[in-house]
Amino acid sequence: MFKLFEIIENYSKLIAENLARSINRKQFIGTLVGGLFLSILSITTNPFRAFAANTGWCEVSAHTSGTCGPPGAGFCSNLNATCPSSTSTAKCPTGFSVNYKYYPKTACWCYFTPGWAKVCCDCKRNSDGKECGCEFNFRTA
Repeated sequence: MFKLFEIIENYSKLIAENLARSINRKQFIGTLVGGLFLSILSITTNPFRAFAANTGWCEVSAHTSGTCGPPGAGFCSNLNATCPSSTSTAKCPTGFSVNYKYYPKTACWCYFTPGWAKVCCDCKRNSDGKECGCEFNFRTA
C-alpha cells in the first residue's frame, strides 16, 4: 500500500514539474497584474456598475428564449412597473421584492443567443404578491 502512495506522489510531482516548465511566468504574472489593475480601475471609476446586472446572476442557463417572468406571469411592465436599468444593482422595480420561489439562490435565469445574453429575474409586488419578471440584455460579442 505504501508503494502505491509513493508511485502516486512521484507521478503527481512529475506532472506539476512539467506544468511549471510549460508556463511562461513573466507572461502569466503580467496578465494577472494587468487584469487586476483593470478590475480595480473599473470599480473605482464606477463602483456601482461593478455590482450591476450581469450574467453572474444566472442561476440556470437555457438555450431557448422565453418570457422573462415566473410561470404564468409576464413582465413587470404589465403591472405598471418599470424594471431597473442594466446599470442598476436592483433586480426588481420599486415596490417589488426579489422572488426566490423558483430560483432560490439568485432568483434569476438566463438564456443566450449569438452575440447576446438575456438575464431574467423574478419579482413579486409587495402590496399583493403578484409575480412578474424583469429583463436585462447584454451584448456578449
